[in-house]
Amino acid sequence: HFSSIGMFDQYVEPGMGSAYVEPIFGKLRSIRSDEWLVSTPQMLTGQFTDYLGPNSILQAMESPILPTAGVFFGLSGFAIPRTWLMYFLPANFGVSFYFCSGLIMAFFFSFEFFYVITRKSNKAVALIGASFTVLSTYYMWWSFAYGYFAAQAAVVMLYYALHARHPITRTGFGFGTAVFGSFFVCQFYPAWQVPLGYVFLIILIYIIIDAGNVIKSYRKVDFAILFFSIGLMIAFIGSYLYDSREYITAITNTVYPGKRVMSGDPSLYKLFNYVPALFFSFFDVQNPSESAMFINFFPLPVLLNIYYMIRTKKFNLLATLLIIVSIIFSICSIMPLPELFLKVTLLLHSIPKRIVDIVAFIQIILLVIALTHYDQEKKLKILPVLIMTAPIMLITGYYSASNFEDAIGKLYIYAACILLGLLFVVVVSYRRNKVLHMTTASIFVLCAVTSLTVLPFSKSLDAIYSKPISIHIQGIVETDPDAKWLSLNNQIDCGLLVANGAPTINSVQVIPNIELWEKLDPHNQYEEIYNRYAHLTVEISEEDTKPELAFLDHIILKLNPADLKKTGAQYILSPSPISSTDSYNLIQLYGANGHFIYQVQYN
Repeated sequence: HFSSIGMFDQYVEPGMGSAYVEPIFGKLRSIRSDEWLVSTPQMLTGQFTDYLGPNSILQAMESPILPTAGVFFGLSGFAIPRTWLMYFLPANFGVSFYFCSGLIMAFFFSFEFFYVITRKSNKAVALIGASFTVLSTYYMWWSFAYGYFAAQAAVVMLYYALHARHPITRTGFGFGTAVFGSFFVCQFYPAWQVPLGYVFLIILIYIIIDAGNVIKSYRKVDFAILFFSIGLMIAFIGSYLYDSREYITAITNTVYPGKRVMSGDPSLYKLFNYVPALFFSFFDVQNPSESAMFINFFPLPVLLNIYYMIRTKKFNLLATLLIIVSIIFSICSIMPLPELFLKVTLLLHSIPKRIVDIVAFIQIILLVIALTHYDQEKKLKILPVLIMTAPIMLITGYYSASNFEDAIGKLYIYAACILLGLLFVVVVSYRRNKVLHMTTASIFVLCAVTSLTVLPFSKSLDAIYSKPISIHIQGIVETDPDAKWLSLNNQIDCGLLVANGAPTINSVQVIPNIELWEKLDPHNQYEEIYNRYAHLTVEISEEDTKPELAFLDHIILKLNPADLKKTGAQYILSPSPISSTDSYNLIQLYGANGHFIYQVQYN
């Protein structure tokens, strides 16, 4: 699998456990803590209830809410296909499918998506589109941006459902449309979903219009299958939303991310990051996830489509609509638009640095359209393309060098600009298949080398489960499964505890545990601090109990010993020895390798 879960070996009893605590090859990425510290341990909690229903491991609170109750089987589970095998296979295999599907399935669906965009006329161009999307550093640094995967797969399934000739085939593709359509809707990340939704709405309309003649020949059974597929998708989405209704209500009322709205933070410059992003896996760059970008050649794909429409005197509806959306999103990425417009379009729930990602993705689609939708005899010759490309790549190089000169160096950046510029010129101007195929192969190799080196390739989950501390935690959980745990002085142990089935009070606060905070802050004095999604680090302190905001998504709770009982903690995991107090006695159950487990007895 491609998880960075091996990071646990660097914090929890380093070097101990099986031979598979380290990756087979590749580099573990500590910055991907949203994956290895949060989402993967959350996923693993489902195995302790055999995925039959919600569990109370996360935040040690009873909850029917999907995002805080782990993975469990049900109708709503169909909306998250990447977890399907977890219901039937051991956790190791389920996690492997979860990650490998995010790469392998996504790449083939992306290829098929762009092949559909080419009107099934050019597989080489479709491969370029898939390489720029799935084999991008952006896709990898975000641990597989599943929103793009889901949306592309839904489009592909719908296309083949519309064009299928046999009812059984149409039913199969209709089911796929329902699954991946609901997968996209149930991502619960509006900062990407809203702008990406506009892009795929345009593409869906285009596909339906394009299939108009086919639809006219439909029989009643064909319409019945399509309506059944739509109904099935609504059922999957409805079930997921119902199971997550409390989460949706709670998260929308939080300070972060619920109250996070569109700001005027200029982010259009990020479009040029696709050049330095090629080197992010080889150099130490601050926050590479936020800086990563699709190879997009902005604004050349827009200019190409406008030029071809003028020269061929042929209006391209798909390209025109995507250009309009690209312009609007670009403006959103530069300056704040009127609040009424943002509310009506729902863009208020996104932010510039997420919208600009979608602008880059639109450029890839526009490039594929420019290469396949117009008369090939009207293609630009090499000199005009070179004249048009050179200043754009020069600007791209200038902005890239100014932002990443210290981390990467001007030489690498300008060399990459020249290489990418030449590849673009060849792809756009050459008509011969042999040249196009060689260039496509070069692009594929370039994208694969720079992206597949981002994530590690690991075997098993032994970085957690082969550790002596994990074996001890599981032994306690087996005899006392409902007991609540508290991790002191770090966030790493919270992920370790939940992955081992221990109900952990201060595991990642997906939504605020209001019942707990009402006990610790009865007068709601600190509601602005704890009413958010956040990591929660607990420190025992002689001061009055008080939460402090370390970062936007990190709370440090200074907990007075007298208030420990209010948390209901029965076991404590600490990285250092701690002592009993007047409020409680501690019985040490484990103490080795920088980890200490205590049972709490209150006075």
